[in-house]
Amino acid sequence: MVQTLEEKKEANRIACKKYRDKQSSKDMTKIRNAKYRLENPDKVKEAHNNWVANNPSYNTIYVKEYRQRNLEDVKAKDRINSKKYRERQLKENPEEYLKKRCLYRWNKAGIICDDMDGVYNHYLNCNSCEYCDEPFINSKDKCLDHDHSIIDRNNIRGVLCRKCNFSDVLNYLNTDKAMEI
Repeated sequence: MVQTLEEKKEANRIACKKYRDKQSSKDMTKIRNAKYRLENPDKVKEAHNNWVANNPSYNTIYVKEYRQRNLEDVKAKDRINSKKYRERQLKENPEEYLKKRCLYRWNKAGIICDDMDGVYNHYLNCNSCEYCDEPFINSKDKCLDHDHSIIDRNNIRGVLCRKCNFSDVLNYLNTDKAMEI
């Protein structure tokens, strides 16, 4: 069947109208859904939570994919949340928080000891360098010295000032034994 130019134009106009109607119905559906979400946030949240509970594997995959796609935003949120967590912990129990932080740093530095609580108490009560007997200027001047070559037993050598720790004075004394606490 051969169509005239007018028939082709009419067919094209009808097809375009159907397409526009279809698109506008999609837009209307989006608008209705958005309006429903605004009016019923509790129902929407409950439905979402139910769906997540019934589809745990998809949720795990989605979270991983989301984190990969939005890595910079996720890292920024993680930094903000961890900062809020630190601030809250510091307010609620400052001594315990500072102790955990200190022990964590020592562990990362490779300090090994059976009685870390005893070492921590000794470190807190020490007011002067155990090598030069100079009093510590501030808390940042105090260092827990350890032998880096010992990796299988106690490797703590003493509590030193920053100057003595940097010059590694206890290494020159050939002290092979660890600090007794």
